[in-house]
Amino acid sequence: MSCGIHKALWVVVTIIISICDLLDLCIRKLKALCMRSYDSIFHGQGSYEIDYLERCKPELTKIPKHLSIVVGPDSDTDSEILSKIAAYALIMDIDYISFFDVRGVFSLEQVHVPKFISSKKMRNGHFLWSMPGDRSKTAQLKYRNGLEKSIEVAVLSKNDGKALIAEVCRDLFEKRNTTEIQEALKDRPSLTNIISKSLQKKLNNMTDPDCAIIFSNHMCTYGLLPWHTGFTEFHLIKTGSYFSVETFARVLYRFSKCEQRYGH
Repeated sequence: MSCGIHKALWVVVTIIISICDLLDLCIRKLKALCMRSYDSIFHGQGSYEIDYLERCKPELTKIPKHLSIVVGPDSDTDSEILSKIAAYALIMDIDYISFFDVRGVFSLEQVHVPKFISSKKMRNGHFLWSMPGDRSKTAQLKYRNGLEKSIEVAVLSKNDGKALIAEVCRDLFEKRNTTEIQEALKDRPSLTNIISKSLQKKLNNMTDPDCAIIFSNHMCTYGLLPWHTGFTEFHLIKTGSYFSVETFARVLYRFSKCEQRYGH
């Protein structure tokens, strides 16, 4: 009898939680729709976002060198938002931006590149987005004394996570009889250093991400570069939330306030 009551209560609680989650998602989507309409009417495109980020720069004590974007399986984020984030990162002088789409949908070849940015494919499969120092009057800004600024844009997959570590370990196993590997096996830091260098080479010498934005209902890395994210600051943007230039700036402000001790 008590077992049946417990099951019934569990079903009721599950239904209530599901309804609350659905209402929360609907509220976020409605808020996002209102914010999107507000931005399109009052802010327009391009110049407002650039001016806003430029005003934020002096207030930030540090800016990430590598920003990674994780798109979870339950995310409703589209390629338009992801391409905007890359443009924001370029404006903020971030060197690398990587996208890890668990769904396998996002592709840089299909991304709409903003008018003030030029894009070209690199030999390593990444893209280089550049912005000339002296742009049109619509931007009304110059960067680094007229010098061109650029950001390297990459798309990561599950093969760049645990599968890549396994591949590197297989390569080292094949070289196990060499003097270098035999010496490294006697000293764990040396072996770690060899693995790290091998992973960096396979990832085209991309620096470790120091900041990441996760688009999902759950704070989960979904297998993003497990070897390289030991000191990464993760920020969650829940599904259905509106992502604007202000949202991006808030992430950078939070990152700027974080003290990364790196084990010290």
